[in-house]
Amino acid sequence: TEVSVISNEQVIISKNINIGGQQLNNAICDEIRRQDNLLVGKRTARRLKAVLATFSEQKEEARKVVGLNTLSGLPREGIVSSALVCQAVEMQVREIASEIKTFLERTPPQIGKCIYAEGIYLTGGTARIPAIDRYLKKMIGVEINLSSYYELCTIKGLEELIKHKPLQRWAYTIRKKK
Repeated sequence: TEVSVISNEQVIISKNINIGGQQLNNAICDEIRRQDNLLVGKRTARRLKAVLATFSEQKEEARKVVGLNTLSGLPREGIVSSALVCQAVEMQVREIASEIKTFLERTPPQIGKCIYAEGIYLTGGTARIPAIDRYLKKMIGVEINLSSYYELCTIKGLEELIKHKPLQRWAYTIRKKK
């Protein structure tokens, strides 16, 4: 996860947080192993995250998964609830929210005022988790705006760099030697 403050076409402050989609998947795998003694793969965790992770008050859902029993080492089926997936994801998102709050404290006041007025823009695959914007707003105290192109933000940004001449100064290109 990258947290950046951009103002007047300049990056004012930026920080990488070592939490992202893979860490969310790992947290789901760890939580299933801890609670159910069932070892599932990262792909299964990613699928569970996509269908069961939510920060809204929805009815309890569950999915049947196949994994290895950590005690016997034999394959077995298990039921994973949305509550278990949400618990694993929430721990990671709470850490991101804490980092963002600390980050906002380091932001210059005149820029912080704009952030509190306009909000924070959340992009990437995690932005599709239902109600994550309301959860982060409650944790951070700043409006959260979700990108409609959450998984395509990098590509859309590159498209803007290519199409608009003034933005091309931000692009790095490799030029062939003649």
